[in-house]
Amino acid sequence: ALSGTEPWVRSTYCQTWYRKVPGFSPTGGKSVVYKQCEKGSVPQAGKCVKADGPASMTFYQYSAQSKYDPDRHWENMDMASLGGVLFYLHNEVVGNNGEQLVDGKRTTKFSIDRIVRFKVTVHNTDALWKQFRSQFGQFIQFDYGQATFGMPNHVKKCNDIWTKFGFEVGCQPVPEGTSGYEGGYWTSYPGTCPSMPFTDDSPQGGAKKTAACKAQWQGGECPEPDGTPDCTWHVEPAGYVMLDELTGVNAEQVLNAGGHLYDEILDAGTGGANNFWARKKLDLNGAGQGVFGLQR
Repeated sequence: ALSGTEPWVRSTYCQTWYRKVPGFSPTGGKSVVYKQCEKGSVPQAGKCVKADGPASMTFYQYSAQSKYDPDRHWENMDMASLGGVLFYLHNEVVGNNGEQLVDGKRTTKFSIDRIVRFKVTVHNTDALWKQFRSQFGQFIQFDYGQATFGMPNHVKKCNDIWTKFGFEVGCQPVPEGTSGYEGGYWTSYPGTCPSMPFTDDSPQGGAKKTAACKAQWQGGECPEPDGTPDCTWHVEPAGYVMLDELTGVNAEQVLNAGGHLYDEILDAGTGGANNFWARKKLDLNGAGQGVFGLQR
């Protein structure tokens, strides 16, 4: 876990967008063009142009979920690029190290069974740009709706960040050298009362969000982000895909027959699982299983 004392690091992976190759279809086997702008530049009309301030950017992000409620208020959460969400699934959810027993049945971690897509608009603040010349700020880890970056002093550390830079959308690349998802990244979206959890029974403890906290710390969500301290991001659910549909294997059947979707030691599925999750360190540009048009 991050302590909050790490040095500031910026990565070009956090200024990324996707565009379709002409004729692309999810089942056609054609790749998605994956291009990244270097720090100090932003995507514009398919090119990277020099940025002279914080830009308004609209792109897709993804989140691994166990269910989907179209009426849910999505805030105080972390999302990811395709590479980022697949890194999380591969390292913490589908592997035998993440399996859990729920109501007598084996399941993936937290019973996660789908990837939800979001259309995201981000416009961070002038204060953030002036200090770091970056379109994204410090990535903040959220657990059950609470910012837990820098525990046990997370409340002060996170509130200091938001007081100085506004409710910035943060970004962090996935670890290097551990998988084929290098270039993936995670993003964070602080909402109302981000220093307290959604409920009173969260694993990290503490009281749930209060009306007073929500009134004082209103977060960065707004309909049309303009870069003011409390208007930095907007998200809209944009569909989801079930993992069984994506991978072509029934996870419940495999897990409860003694198999594994992914065995960490064997680097492959076992007991009826296919090889969708095999060869975790295979580069995204190498030959292998197709994932959302990106070739694994």
